[in-house]
Amino acid sequence: MSSSQIDELRRRSTFAFVGTVRRLNAAAMDAVPVTDNTAVVTVDEVLQAPPMFTDLAGSDITVQLDDAEPVQEGQQATFFTTGGIYGTSLAVQEVGHVEGRVGAERAAELAAMSPATPEHQTARLQKRIADADVVVVGMISLIRFPSEYNRHGPASEHAPLWREATIDIESVEKGELSQDEVTVIFAESTDAEWHQTPTFRVGQSGVFLLDRQEIPELQIEAYVALDPLAYQPPERLDSIAGLIGEPGEPAGTS
Repeated sequence: MSSSQIDELRRRSTFAFVGTVRRLNAAAMDAVPVTDNTAVVTVDEVLQAPPMFTDLAGSDITVQLDDAEPVQEGQQATFFTTGGIYGTSLAVQEVGHVEGRVGAERAAELAAMSPATPEHQTARLQKRIADADVVVVGMISLIRFPSEYNRHGPASEHAPLWREATIDIESVEKGELSQDEVTVIFAESTDAEWHQTPTFRVGQSGVFLLDRQEIPELQIEAYVALDPLAYQPPERLDSIAGLIGEPGEPAGTS
């Protein structure tokens, strides 16, 4: 496979790893239906990965194989994958693969592109700031159930367990807020579907990067903190202000 083809696979994938095919027509977790295109693959070496996948070396995961390039049991390849299901194990969708391990130079390039690197962490934070409706500095003064939340109704294992936090605002770094406090909805569940979203406690201070969204289950529109980067510790304020490019304003003056 040419260098340009590998570059294309890299651009299309979010998780690249060297792996050995252990079983074809199999899956490493019950939640994944077994088909002719599923395979259990042992992760030999992680090359490019989001932070939660960086420690998967030695683990068996499920790969939904691409029909274009078949593999055999016992074969080692460099897999380029995306998305998937995360629970007791991991299931990912193959974009493509290269037989064997890519060369040391290419492996280093992939590692440098990993979201875990400082450069990508900064880029992701900059995008989160750009996407946020408001960015505020403040402290959590109250946490409770949303008034619209049915605490006693049926709930699935993947339920978000909605909570409502009141943030006492010290400054508004982006957006417009006329009050000195803002209410934000967050998920308190530790289920795999929500484990990356921030949770809060009373007295917690920091920088909050909030979106305004519809929450159909609660039948409301509200500010939410559901992105993994929606909360940043107080010591990140200077760098966040620098990424915004504008000085913060006192609460209530926007």
